Amino acid sequence: MITLKKYQEEAVTQLVKDTWSLLENPSRQNKMVFKAPTGSGKTVVMATYMAKICEEIKDKLEFNKRKVAFIWFAPNQLHLQSYSSVKDYFDNLRAIKPIQFDDITDNKIQPNEVLFINWQSVNKEKNLFIKENEQGKNLITFVDNTYADDTEIICILDEAHYHADGKKAKKLLDEIDANVEIDVSATPLYKSDYGHIIKRHEVIKEEMIKKNVVLNPLLDHHKQLNKSLNQFLLEQALKNVMK
Repeated sequence: MITLKKYQEEAVTQLVKDTWSLLENPSRQNKMVFKAPTGSGKTVVMATYMAKICEEIKDKLEFNKRKVAFIWFAPNQLHLQSYSSVKDYFDNLRAIKPIQFDDITDNKIQPNEVLFINWQSVNKEKNLFIKENEQGKNLITFVDNTYADDTEIICILDEAHYHADGKKAKKLLDEIDANVEIDVSATPLYKSDYGHIIKRHEVIKEEMIKKNVVLNPLLDHHKQLNKSLNQFLLEQALKNVMK
């Protein structure tokens, strides 16, 4: 079992506390922001957060829905990386069940499940996740069935700065209409009174990252164009070979 750093424990505590406050709010799509620098272990924080929410919500008699499921959106192929990390984390605990689209059973997201979805795969007009089909197997149908099973949904928008203000993103999130949306990013675009900020000096103090270490001083992250670091570096290497 992973032992959290102090700053990670504080983040989990604040995120859980604010979630209970927002779930009491009758409005929908309540925004939380979790700002965490790269290397701070945000996936571990979010995994622990989800486990605590699932464990505690069943005793929250003030809520109409005392079951919860999660949808985790991530850009590029980061959803697979997060899926693998969370799956490894919960291999022994069994508190949370990470799933992908093809793993859905009974046409709904089951309580304590977290559905990992690649953002680009749904952020377009023609796709199998959103498009209606004869079997009725699409994301919104699954969402509706989940709500009908008295299960609340919380959306986690990993690397939210990549897709937070797109029109298609907003349309999809409006259709899902989750009670709580959590923007997770080192550079979030939205501000909220709810959520938590992990400060860089806290991470450096715990020796999770080193101060002023630049792995590649010639790399401009603005040129990555939303590509993963490995993909970008490989493409650059191939260009140099072809010269």
